Amino acid sequence: MSESGIELRPIGVVSCSRTAAVDDDWDAERSEIHFDAARVGPEATLGLDDFSQVEVIFLFHGVD
Repeated sequence: MSESGIELRPIGVVSCSRTAAVDDDWDAERSEIHFDAARVGPEATLGLDDFSQVEVIFLFHGVD
């Protein structure tokens, strides 16, 4: 456990074409989740296409 009491270990990264964290038109942006193959196998997303939405918990590391 870290000093803050919470330790995060990413299972992947989210990427998109944006290069700056500007608060405009994010609803028009398409992003992709790239899983770390050493931590997440292909079976982790089995059946996901049966749902219209997913919840993604992420850390805004590029914004103050």
